Amino acid sequence: GLINRFHCEHPDIEIQMVPDMDHTSVINKEADISLVPYEPKESELTILPVGRCFTLLLASPDYLAKRGKPEIITDLNEQSHTLLLKRKPFYPEAEELVYGDSIYDFYTGHLRSLKDKANRRSSPKGSGKITTKFVGDQNGYISALSGEGIAVDLPLSFVKRDLIDGSLVPVLKGWKRKPWSRNLVLHRENSHWDELQTFARWFQLHERIDSHQRWHEMYQFCEVPEEAYANS
Repeated sequence: GLINRFHCEHPDIEIQMVPDMDHTSVINKEADISLVPYEPKESELTILPVGRCFTLLLASPDYLAKRGKPEIITDLNEQSHTLLLKRKPFYPEAEELVYGDSIYDFYTGHLRSLKDKANRRSSPKGSGKITTKFVGDQNGYISALSGEGIAVDLPLSFVKRDLIDGSLVPVLKGWKRKPWSRNLVLHRENSHWDELQTFARWFQLHERIDSHQRWHEMYQFCEVPEEAYANS
């Protein structure tokens, strides 16, 4: 992975990886740097963007055989599908699905254009027929594989093997939750720490390239229409 590549290029800089750290860990000085799927606003932090994450709607063949395969986006409501949504601290929770400049509010069943600013949500949350189930990372993956719903938030790199072997299949190709940003977070007090800054800038550059390549390759493998992401 990237950490091994960095170590080969900079053997004098030691990296220790610790799971489950976020921007508060950097503020509290429990970690020197953190990679997070959102953009913190605290003034004492330096934020380095490392790209955006793109998903697809994914389901198991068993789920689709049991519940029916949606052919158009409004079928999610009309067929009363279940969406598996990730809920974690600070993570931007999905409320809409997008395709190019089209936006579908799955809570209300309203479909609108990005340019149509007058037609914002006018119905209360939950007025549609969709069922939502909130999950974390691992149980969201397991729930999708076991046929409990259509996953909205699964990272494509994480489920690459499942897509290749058909354990999970794309639904409504090209529709996705709004892409979210991934950022490196450092404390401004460490701006003169040369080794940390070297790693941060190196990782920012290489991860931007690698992350784009990862999702783009999977979009091509899944035959997602280019119009769905051409401007991304």
